[in-house]
Amino acid sequence: MQDTDLNPGLYSVVAFDIDRLPSPADSELSWMVFLALNVERECFIQNKSCQIDPVIHSRFAPCKKRFDHETTVNLFLIKQNRKLSANDFIASGDILRRYGISPLPAIVEYERFRDPRLYEGTPLYGMQYKVMRCSRMATLMHIRQRVDERLGYGAMEAYLHTKSRPYKVYPAIQRIFPQIKVTERMIKYGRDECSYRQEFHLSHFDKHLEPILHEKDCPELEVEALLDWFKSDAGKNGFRRLLLDRINYWLRMLVQESRNFRWIHYLSIEYDRYSDTDLADSIDKQTASDIPQYRIFKKLKTAADSVPAQDVLEESSTEQDEEVEVEGENSSPGISPYMHAVHPSYARAFTRVLYRGTRIMSRLQLLIELYVETFDEFPEFE
Repeated sequence: MQDTDLNPGLYSVVAFDIDRLPSPADSELSWMVFLALNVERECFIQNKSCQIDPVIHSRFAPCKKRFDHETTVNLFLIKQNRKLSANDFIASGDILRRYGISPLPAIVEYERFRDPRLYEGTPLYGMQYKVMRCSRMATLMHIRQRVDERLGYGAMEAYLHTKSRPYKVYPAIQRIFPQIKVTERMIKYGRDECSYRQEFHLSHFDKHLEPILHEKDCPELEVEALLDWFKSDAGKNGFRRLLLDRINYWLRMLVQESRNFRWIHYLSIEYDRYSDTDLADSIDKQTASDIPQYRIFKKLKTAADSVPAQDVLEESSTEQDEEVEVEGENSSPGISPYMHAVHPSYARAFTRVLYRGTRIMSRLQLLIELYVETFDEFPEFE
């Protein structure tokens, strides 16, 4: 709000919930959801924000029913005749007793705002708003957002979906988890991770796979300590074994996350017993039958009523390996088209497994690059 016509002086900003109090008490008493006193004129005429500290900032009525409910809120700007405090708005005990209402700071007599000792005439501005105060879905969404924030899902999604150029990953590890698309940004982040440096100090753990993307500062990589490995053939072979050990460790982790991914997708399909038509519609009617992953999970769906047979999973894995491209179209960052078929109940599980898998694949790529650069050969996996 900006108004250069306002006279110098102090102003009050007040908002009433006119549906809060029962009739006939609402003819004399009001429920204030907001009251700011002694706001200077400059706050309304300057082009920059102005901090207003409310004297009263109460809540709307609690939700006691199982359906949504609207509240009408009237907002006013009134010019004061003098400096005011919260004590000027204490409701009369006689009026409260007359209506059987307990005294609360938010309950105020309308008459106080007509008192010429306090205010100069009628409000200068007024607006009326409809507030949805009992939206069950909004409440559940707010709770879910708070939980997601605490669990780091926002950070996971930012990591997975921030736009960046694709990074060419070694086909040997891309085939293990073909749905993952590594980007240059992910590799850069992986190279800067403190936990990546700790790979070379025999301090191994995978806690960093949790979505905490801002690690504490750690010492720079001790280059001299690494060079000590190469002062003898025994040391060089020891460093080779160290790298192979770490590569194989992260390979096992990647295989596990790939299995988790396929299993969650299978459960997602079975959750509502999608028909083939429904699944195709949820992906793309025109192209679903041409998507290799659709055929794989269509096969999984019809293989068993509960847990898919081991030979089906193995066959699916083989078919994936044959049809995945790690160069060309499939090298672009993003999620495979059939991800749109994921049931919402499993969306967070998918986000988590994709996040962990991508972090692991980036770490593997860096370790293998280091191995190839150091020993001029590709490592032999377990």
